[in-house]
Amino acid sequence: MSSFRGLAIYAHPPNSNSSPFHLPADKIPVQTLKKADFLCKIDKLLAVDPGTVKGPEILADLPVWDSLAAIGFVALLDDELGITLPSGKMEQCKTVADLVALAGNQVQP
Repeated sequence: MSSFRGLAIYAHPPNSNSSPFHLPADKIPVQTLKKADFLCKIDKLLAVDPGTVKGPEILADLPVWDSLAAIGFVALLDDELGITLPSGKMEQCKTVADLVALAGNQVQP
């Protein structure tokens, strides 16, 4: 711990349960996006024109879908919706619609 003008600064909270940054899971706000907005974010991620990606596209057939795009999608889910994917979920996705399904009810029609 160090002090700056009387303010205590901790490198790590002394007790993670008492941290002012800790929220119980039921108190964390759920972020949502409309499906059209989410697809536009995928368009931007893939560097294609807005409206290009609609859902039924097969990922293997998209020339811009590669390992970097997959990592970018994982980051998109985390940054935009606060979703952390369990290991192995991306490998199960065959279409853009499968990717959207990973967001569950956080992507609204």
